[in-house]
Amino acid sequence: MSPEPPTPETWLVTGAGGQLGAALVDSLERGGRRVVGRDSGLDVCDTAAVAAELQTAGPAPRALLNAAAYTDVDGCESNLSRAEAVNAVAPGELATMCLGTRTRFVHVSTDFVFDGHGDQPLREDAPVAPLSAYGRTKLSGERAVAAASGEALTVRTAWVFGRGKNFIAAIVRKAAELAKAGEGAGLRIVADQIGSPTYAEDLAPALVGLVERGATGLYHLANQGQASRIELARVALSLAGLDVPCEPVPTSEYLLPAERPLYTVLDCGKAGGLGVTLRDWKEAVSDYLDADFSPLV
Repeated sequence: MSPEPPTPETWLVTGAGGQLGAALVDSLERGGRRVVGRDSGLDVCDTAAVAAELQTAGPAPRALLNAAAYTDVDGCESNLSRAEAVNAVAPGELATMCLGTRTRFVHVSTDFVFDGHGDQPLREDAPVAPLSAYGRTKLSGERAVAAASGEALTVRTAWVFGRGKNFIAAIVRKAAELAKAGEGAGLRIVADQIGSPTYAEDLAPALVGLVERGATGLYHLANQGQASRIELARVALSLAGLDVPCEPVPTSEYLLPAERPLYTVLDCGKAGGLGVTLRDWKEAVSDYLDADFSPLV
């Protein structure tokens, strides 16, 4: 009688309905892992509910990947209590829950922890000074995770695009509407914000790769290269075959509740030292626009 095949290891993903969460579930399943994905039905602020999910997942899951966050940057300014609960308090409690078990806790953070006043790629040890409630609560979450567990992994990323709402999808859809109307109107795009565009479908396997290499502490992960918002828009529109002009405007022209950092290009050399790198962002945008969840579909 042939031996029974080994039971696939289990990974728990919170925020599984978001851009990164959905990509994580797919990436893990393609790798032959058993995935328990939870979205709005599991409130990460309810630690008892999360603990129950960990228990029902079977033998201690390999990792709890926390892709859940309150990411409405402007909404965080007016709903600070919710932002603090989801972005700041819950990550520390989840890290504590995993401490002393065989389950690695993995938390996802953001480039908004920086003030954007520099002009050189930012390493993990660069000074942090968030400008918004979103950035402040995410930084508090990072610190809560670090204080709770030296075994946890926190990954900062930036300008994520993938399934669902994101900057590229909004620009492409608006441009398609203008092109269809045929009035020759263009788009006004911020030109002084520079960052690291990151494809969720590339970020997911890279994040899993860090876990499998035993990484702990703080890492940056983003697609290679940098872009301004307007450059990202122009590349996406060109790849989409949409001939819609983009007018550069400064961030100061947009009176939004939350202040945005201007320069947050991430230096991902630390992850690269472990053999985890993402491809160039332009190639990733091209693949995104060809995907079955593309805004062009």
